[in-house]
Amino acid sequence: MIRNNSSSLELKQSLHVPTNESLKRFLGKKKTSVKEEKKETSLKEEKKETGLKEEVLIPENTEKIVVAPHGARLNLIIQYPIFSGSDGTHKWAVQRQKEVTFCLQQNLLSPQVEKVHILNQAEDHHSYVKSLNLTMAGKLVFQTLGWRIKYKDAFLYASKNLIGKNGIIMNADCYVGKGFEHLDENILGKKTMYSLTRHGKPTADGLCSVPDMCGPNYRYIGSHDAWVFRLLAPLPDAVLNNIDYMPHLFGIEQVVMFYMRTSGGFKIKNPCKILHIVHYHCLKVPQQGDYQFYEGQRIDDKLGLTLNKKGSLVWAPFSDL
Repeated sequence: MIRNNSSSLELKQSLHVPTNESLKRFLGKKKTSVKEEKKETSLKEEKKETGLKEEVLIPENTEKIVVAPHGARLNLIIQYPIFSGSDGTHKWAVQRQKEVTFCLQQNLLSPQVEKVHILNQAEDHHSYVKSLNLTMAGKLVFQTLGWRIKYKDAFLYASKNLIGKNGIIMNADCYVGKGFEHLDENILGKKTMYSLTRHGKPTADGLCSVPDMCGPNYRYIGSHDAWVFRLLAPLPDAVLNNIDYMPHLFGIEQVVMFYMRTSGGFKIKNPCKILHIVHYHCLKVPQQGDYQFYEGQRIDDKLGLTLNKKGSLVWAPFSDL
């Protein structure tokens, strides 16, 4: 059972923590009826290769959604990963599943979050999320992506589905914290984009201690885990085609910043001391070394977009709104 001791975001129920066997059953091949197969084939034929078709699923527990009393409301875009570990990584996989599920539940409970758009890595992942029976699941919107998410995918989805709305693209092991009642969509509408540095999970909540990268004891080092924006027009290909990389890579923040500024015309700020996103990640990824590099290098080094070469175009220190 996972609980958040904060009164404003207390979980109303236990979160399902998958066992290795349950993950194997979920990730294994499922039997479908002839009727279901025909329906799936029909749906696939409807999809166009060049566009994303929004699919809204309304789970059973459709509690009344709490409206934020102040501040702009957000459309969150994430990919909810499903981890499947071998015997050597079973403990890690179960813990990571627990962490991303906790963060998803917190985001659903947040009155500042209007919808949570999940871009699924596989077609059947939405069934697993529905099986968690999360509180406020009526906020969920599912879209099958078919592969691990890249920044291009997330911003393309926003360009097609969230024009004129407030969006936030964030890593799955983070959730919206305090301060978003101060978010002003009028500022975002003037082509200001927030690239937020994360806070750590408070140890008082009984969870693991995570470094507070935007706390009083940390200096800015170029780390960012969320992008807050309000698109008034689709992003140009000159931006999208140059950010076609996964968000876990070292230096990817510098790449996104550079093209958002130079090809997208955005002003990038980092008011992370006002708008809090919280990171929950207790165990390191097994064999993490090469995982966060691109062809053996940081991606900003690979593309020549480092601080030494591009200066303030790839840097967003702590700021005001």
